Amino acid sequence: MPAIVAAGVPRSAVCRPRRGRCPNAVRTPSSAGTITLAADLFDEPDSFQDFVVAHERLHLRVPNHGCLFKALMTAHVSGWRSF
Repeated sequence: MPAIVAAGVPRSAVCRPRRGRCPNAVRTPSSAGTITLAADLFDEPDSFQDFVVAHERLHLRVPNHGCLFKALMTAHVSGWRSF
């Protein structure tokens, strides 16, 4: 896994019209480190935008929503469970 992905720092971020219901953080070797966000995210409140970006950045390090992921979300985004 490239060091940049391991550090949770995206190599690139892409905004495009929503095609599915969720944003994503790509971990495959050819596009590792890319976070894709829906363009309509910018219509949402800043706190929700922060939650989504933090969530996707954490997926660069932790691929699931297990205990480690939840602990890191709690450490980085206060009140994230309300989203």
